[in-house]
Amino acid sequence: AFLSRTAGAWSLAERLLREAAADPTLARSAHPTLAGLLGTAAARASDPAQRTGLLEDARSHARCALEADRSDPVRHLTAGELALRAGDTGMARGLLLKTVALSTTYPGRGLLVPVPFPFDQDGFRIQWERAAWTGSDAFCAAVPSLLAARAWRRLGDLAETSGDPVRAVEALVEAV
Repeated sequence: AFLSRTAGAWSLAERLLREAAADPTLARSAHPTLAGLLGTAAARASDPAQRTGLLEDARSHARCALEADRSDPVRHLTAGELALRAGDTGMARGLLLKTVALSTTYPGRGLLVPVPFPFDQDGFRIQWERAAWTGSDAFCAAVPSLLAARAWRRLGDLAETSGDPVRAVEALVEAV
């Protein structure tokens, strides 16, 4: 969180993560981290051209993250939310539905589970980070349902903006 407050720290972190992404042993964690950080930077950018560039960079890293591990629902959720932000609704829908499907078999336990994009300052993020850092068994057990609920929430947003109230209600019911 502090990286987003300091331009120098952000530049350094971005450079280090890009170098890590080039290393095959570090790429597995660097790409998803870059996708989330660049997606957050895009959401906060005031210049439309900069926002578009950052979002495309974020999506590129999200694609690399998916290629590295297609069984990880967190990576699908991040890629789906970035696609939704970019207006690629077909891709977003597919990725979010895949998130829901994968979350049913996701172990959660024993894994380092990143905070899904976007890094909003809301209750979801704060509780996610607090539980993840403590390694809480309850958190690990709840990860699959948290991922599925967030994906269903985004699918509801997608259905609502497309003017399909039936799908919006279905997504809301699934999320609850």
